[in-house]
Amino acid sequence: MLARSLRLQQIPLALSEGSDEYNSHILQEGVDNETTPLVSTLESKSFRPADSSTDRLDSDSVAESSFNQGYYERFFSEQQKLGKGLRGSVFSCQHILDNVYLGHYAVKKVAVGNNRQWLKRMLREVKLLESLRHPNLVEYKHSWLEMHQMTMFGPKVPCLFILMEYANGGNLQEYMEPKAATLGGGNDDSSVSLKQKILNMRRKSHESKDQETSGSGSTNASAN
Repeated sequence: MLARSLRLQQIPLALSEGSDEYNSHILQEGVDNETTPLVSTLESKSFRPADSSTDRLDSDSVAESSFNQGYYERFFSEQQKLGKGLRGSVFSCQHILDNVYLGHYAVKKVAVGNNRQWLKRMLREVKLLESLRHPNLVEYKHSWLEMHQMTMFGPKVPCLFILMEYANGGNLQEYMEPKAATLGGGNDDSSVSLKQKILNMRRKSHESKDQETSGSGSTNASAN
């Protein structure tokens, strides 16, 4: 079904990341006015994870025990780049175990640097994403940390890998533009239906975020 194949419109971890609509996606909400921390290069400052044996809860460094180094290379075969957003790039990949094909997925790679607070913020967004369930949203699968080389000539830096369901319906913007050009604004029934689905998903995402915020507030209040 069309609605099923175009479920990427709300999640920046799928194909729509290359579009101008990217800033309105779920994982960007709440952090648009903040700057992604710069990642130091290995030449200027070597990355050193916090020692897992002495790591404290208030440490600013990412614990070495948090990394699952080599997981992506061992169990996934990268196919192609799907898009790029402000905070990372998305690739299609095949999950393979002992030469057995287990599925086709989309993976987003986000450089987090040696910044534990920024990682925690990203993981809160991932938890929100995991809590969303909607027929028009791609499904969250799994996430992990690795030291990864994001660019051909760049250094390896701490990266968050976010594995998602792969939606092969294409880019929503590319789908809508021909209709808009042909029908003078794209206000036919299918366009209106898609816009309604997008609005419903945004409402659901805001409701989930509000519930998470109020829930954490209640917990903090009771703790005090």
